[in-house]
Amino acid sequence: MADDGAGTNGIIAEVSFVFEVQGADGPLTVARAMVRERLCAPFEGSVQVSAPTSLPLHDLIGCPCALTLHRESLTRRFTGVVTSVEDRGSNREARVFEIGFAPSLAILAHRAHHRVWQGVDALRIIREVLDDAGLYAGDALVLPEQVAGDAPAPRECCVQFGERDLDFVQRLLAEEGILFTFGDGEGADALVLFDARGGSRRPLVPAAANGPLPIQGHGAATAAAEGIHRIDATSSMTPSGVTLRDWDFTHPREPLASTRSRDARSVERYPARFVLGAYDGGGHEYASPDLRRTARIALQQEASNRDRLRGEGNVTGMSAGGRFALEEPGDRALSGEFVLTAVLHLGHCPDETLGGGDDADDRYRNLFECVPAARPWAAPTVGRPRADHPQVAVVSAEPGSDEEICTDHYGRVLVRFPWDRPEARRASQAGTRASCWLRVMQPWSGPGWGFHFTPRVGMEVIVQCIDGDPDRPYVAGCLPNAANVPPVELPAHRTQSALRTQSSPANGGYNELRFEDLADHEEVYLRAQRDQRVEVLHDRSVAVSRDARAEVGRDESLFVGRDRAIDVSGNEQHAVEGNLQWSVGGDAIHDVSGNHTVMVHKAHSSHVDQTAEVTVDERVTVAVGGNSGTSLEISPDDLKVQTPKKHLVAVGDETTHELTPERFAVKVPKGISLVCGDTRIELGEDRIVLQTKGGAKVELQGDKITIKTDGPVSIKGSNVSNNG
Repeated sequence: MADDGAGTNGIIAEVSFVFEVQGADGPLTVARAMVRERLCAPFEGSVQVSAPTSLPLHDLIGCPCALTLHRESLTRRFTGVVTSVEDRGSNREARVFEIGFAPSLAILAHRAHHRVWQGVDALRIIREVLDDAGLYAGDALVLPEQVAGDAPAPRECCVQFGERDLDFVQRLLAEEGILFTFGDGEGADALVLFDARGGSRRPLVPAAANGPLPIQGHGAATAAAEGIHRIDATSSMTPSGVTLRDWDFTHPREPLASTRSRDARSVERYPARFVLGAYDGGGHEYASPDLRRTARIALQQEASNRDRLRGEGNVTGMSAGGRFALEEPGDRALSGEFVLTAVLHLGHCPDETLGGGDDADDRYRNLFECVPAARPWAAPTVGRPRADHPQVAVVSAEPGSDEEICTDHYGRVLVRFPWDRPEARRASQAGTRASCWLRVMQPWSGPGWGFHFTPRVGMEVIVQCIDGDPDRPYVAGCLPNAANVPPVELPAHRTQSALRTQSSPANGGYNELRFEDLADHEEVYLRAQRDQRVEVLHDRSVAVSRDARAEVGRDESLFVGRDRAIDVSGNEQHAVEGNLQWSVGGDAIHDVSGNHTVMVHKAHSSHVDQTAEVTVDERVTVAVGGNSGTSLEISPDDLKVQTPKKHLVAVGDETTHELTPERFAVKVPKGISLVCGDTRIELGEDRIVLQTKGGAKVELQGDKITIKTDGPVSIKGSNVSNNG
């Protein structure tokens, strides 16, 4: 049977108080004591003590201490550290001090950090925060089975953004629906975590181990056991439903939403800050978060104080998170099991020589609040810090990588914040990425179109947070610095604006688009380090009001699918150092309004597969050898051929016509015929015939001459002989 604290005379024994501080010499006598416990918060204690000698005030701060309440065999122990010491001077007997104390967890209220965790759950983060502070090592952090059975999901990114460590721990636990209290049942300084739904499994208050606590009412002064003096029940209007909404950019057409018991008293939270599931690099999407779990926790937080009991008693074993049963007869019938959410312990020792006291005061009493154990109670949400102002960071690469551009499917980048110290990272974060993947804000972003520039490793960037949430950062832009100077020399070229990229891996190359706005020197400059491609699917128009110049270092080709027209108002000049070739599939027409001159310094040849026709309205002159050489002149009325030495006409291999200044020679293999009206001369291989219009004919053939005429024949000479 558990001890109920009853004294030997049938009346409950008085409570004695013992306060111990490591480092304090001599006994400390407790005159007054107060401890305020709240579920999911460090308790706050203070004792007024007397000491025979002065205490070293500064040396006691942070020292381990304990306040123990004894009632017969019942013991309640508050273990923690000294948080304040006030010297109140001396009374008639001793020196009086007011000492404040709290659990070791309160030390976290005096620590603040900027740090980031990736890929771990809230419990692992809390464990590392405590380890970093040297608190609750090993079994001093109690993780009951019910927490492990509903383990929080790993978080892609969790940032402690300048928060006090205590606020950070309380926030994470509240977000996960995990409650905490202190003590392991033996009075040790332990931190105990448990699930909000585990109220019915919480340890019983020692005085309630054998059954419901008695409600003693006016008989409390003569009661033989600890109990409840009075108790009041309160029921308040609270939200009875929640709707949570959030955003997952990998599912933009499926907004995250979860509703729990929506009715007229329903609240909506946005952003709900769901813990997204693991990122699938192949599918480029996050797994769905546990929407139901998050909504359940949110509704528990909203409705936790719907039904509450407030009371007063003297049960020393009452503690935040403790469980007890009540059985109250009558109309109220406050019966069932309840979990304590807050307890105020008050101790007063009037019999101690610290200036006297009222002997009628109870040495111990408490005020408490509790909720039905069957109804899950959740700690209210703890406001997370807001990152409302831009932050600076430097783009980083994957651990161990020397890549200049480190990005993923969405163009996200990794960054390192100035406050992030790799050497200070705990075990789970050693060697991990500097940050989660951060999306990069672009001026325009559509389905496969828009702007895209990827910040490169080493660039200084501006980071902002969606809804001010440090866990949801994004890159808003880049900033120049001493290492990353602007692409134009300033202030000398302050009228220039430029977009310059850099070849990667870095080799000194770059592409650039630059604007010069200096009056009378305006310029748009475009530079391609290697190739440039321009693709126009419809029309392209270029208008140059003055001069245009193009320079191609190697080859140039032009393809026109249909027609091409070039209109030159002035002169056009082409200079080709090598060969020039035209290939025309159809007809070619050259229309020259003025003169047309072709100058060939070497050979010139023309080939026509079919017919060739040259038409000249006035005159054609062909000259070879200059003014003293051979020339051919053709006009509509005459043809003139002039040569200084010889004019030769050859037909076939044997027929020739040769004319020189001294002679005119014609050579044919068969015959020559000269005809003038009806008169003709014929030369054959062995005969010559001369015939006139009147019919006179002379024929020479072989060794014979024949003269034939119808008229007289006249032979005249200085000496004519006739052998006939």
